[in-house]
Amino acid sequence: MNKTLVAVALLVGAAAFAQAPTQPPSAWRGRGEAPQAQPMQSPAERLALALKLDAPKAEQAKKLFEQLRLDSEKIKLSLERKKLDLREATLGGNYDMEKIKKHCAEGAKLMSDMRMLGFVMDMEFKKILTPDQWSQYLRMKQMVHWRVEGMMKGRMRH
Repeated sequence: MNKTLVAVALLVGAAAFAQAPTQPPSAWRGRGEAPQAQPMQSPAERLALALKLDAPKAEQAKKLFEQLRLDSEKIKLSLERKKLDLREATLGGNYDMEKIKKHCAEGAKLMSDMRMLGFVMDMEFKKILTPDQWSQYLRMKQMVHWRVEGMMKGRMRH
């Protein structure tokens, strides 16, 4: 009998929660319809808005971001290839130390290239930004760095 009561209570509870809500979430109650989702902005658009760039500078920023994306994709693909080459050099426990050294050195070079790409792009941005916009850009970059660093620390704890 107790098992039947528990089963019926669970069934009724599940049915109650499974029904669609008749009211909008409490955050929107009394304020009309919930706002529509905005389309995602590209990094260049977000930067242009945050730094209040005029149309020509915003277009230059867009081109720089696109170039950064293309260049970094090439490096990422090359890095993935190096990882596969390194895995191949260590298959079955037969370590080919010459190949391993070669692939590690090439991978390190690619990582260095990726880092340098960031510095080169910063210098290109500096050319199109005013001194005030440049300092704001650096602050924004630092905030992103802190956010990413915090997320990485959070991952390491778990």
